[in-house]
Amino acid sequence: MHKKDCRNLVPTLFEKKRYTVMPWKNGHGITREIASEVENASMLWRLSLADVQCDGPFSVFPDTERLLTVVSGKGMDLHGPDTTFAARPLAPLRFPGDIPVDGICLDGPVQNFNLIFDPRRIEADVSLMDGQLHDSATHESRVALHVLSGGISVAGCAGLNLGDTGLFNPEELALCDVSAAQFLQVSLRRI
Repeated sequence: MHKKDCRNLVPTLFEKKRYTVMPWKNGHGITREIASEVENASMLWRLSLADVQCDGPFSVFPDTERLLTVVSGKGMDLHGPDTTFAARPLAPLRFPGDIPVDGICLDGPVQNFNLIFDPRRIEADVSLMDGQLHDSATHESRVALHVLSGGISVAGCAGLNLGDTGLFNPEELALCDVSAAQFLQVSLRRI
């Protein structure tokens, strides 16, 4: 990284090897926390990658919504009390975080990219993007880009590789070249 070229580089870049590994809230697996924001001792949002090795219960997060995207594996079905949600590869799935669901892997382990957020304070969305940013990105409070293939260069002097994530203010997105990447774009807006 050249300090002369990057001295005004403000985005926060998270390398996959530096994600915080922690047990699931219910203790049945592990997750890699990428980033989170807490306000007044309460979670606003959290980004993570969860390794699901076998069938079992998901953790319950009261008063939240979840956006889950299968990024590795064939997918899974999430069985709740009155419904079943189909979590398929690269198709973001929204469901309430406070309902108990059991995950059933379709054909072996999966890895899920998760956004958990407080819908009373945050509006959020996750989109699969290929080589360009979503048009609404400039209207968000924060935008995260999670690389699924290729890479994203930032201001020509830093980069996001496969599995890495960047957290940006909307005006910082102009620093990004996403043309060689497939990625998840996470939009976070304060209500």
